[in-house]
Amino acid sequence: MITENERLSLKNIGQGAVINEFDSAFQKVITSIMDHNSSDKPRTITIQAKVGPTNDSRNLIGIEVTNDVKNPKSKPFITSATLGVDSRGRAYAQEIPKQQLPLPIKVVDFEGKTETSS
Repeated sequence: MITENERLSLKNIGQGAVINEFDSAFQKVITSIMDHNSSDKPRTITIQAKVGPTNDSRNLIGIEVTNDVKNPKSKPFITSATLGVDSRGRAYAQEIPKQQLPLPIKVVDFEGKTETSS
């Protein structure tokens, strides 16, 4: 008689291969979620098992397990550029650098005078 541990199930196919497939997909998903440039939408993990006979008497089967991770599109990167014409008459684009707003700071010189900068 076959024991419960010998009976093929999700937990013991390929000595845990299905669980390894899920763990691999899950690692991709959590890495994607931690990326601040990625979408904040949910991800989908699909584990697929294809099972089919491998001989004419149909007493042997083959099992193929794969995983698929669906990640939403990344957040778009947006920037701005100015257009111009160089001295040779060729068009060019130059990215406008992001500028930090001035910070209100106090500068103290060595004579003890305080100046306010904006």
